[in-house]
Amino acid sequence: MASAATFPVPHLDARLFGARRLSALTDEALFERTGVRIAFTCRAGGVSEGPYAALNLGGHVGDDPAAVAR
Repeated sequence: MASAATFPVPHLDARLFGARRLSALTDEALFERTGVRIAFTCRAGGVSEGPYAALNLGGHVGDDPAAVAR
């Protein structure tokens, strides 16, 4: 396992992902160095309705699975 000293200093930038252009904060230097992507999303976007009418990424909360996948 690599020591923490070998990783770049974290730096988050906004980036768009996928066909729906989902906005997320991510660290590209970490991804390039390790192949591991971290991403932080906000609640903007999404296609769900009712209590899930914002960006819901959780398939375990009772939302329509097709809406979560979309």
